[in-house]
Amino acid sequence: MVLVILLSLLYSAILIFVIVRRVRSQKEVIREFIRAQRSRAAFAFSKITGAIALLRFKRLSEELQREESVIHK
Repeated sequence: MVLVILLSLLYSAILIFVIVRRVRSQKEVIREFIRAQRSRAAFAFSKITGAIALLRFKRLSEELQREESVIHK
């Protein structure tokens, strides 16, 4: 009888250990996913800011060329 109780307690302990381990691994998967999304967002943000800077540079250079053409006329 005592052996049955001890075996059931051991089984319960193993189940709890497995469940806790799975929850931890799922948390790690979620953390890695969030990290990946953050890095993708940072990359996209850098691309957008780079494109905006390039457009500003092009606009400023066009304005400068117009001013130079007016001065040379």
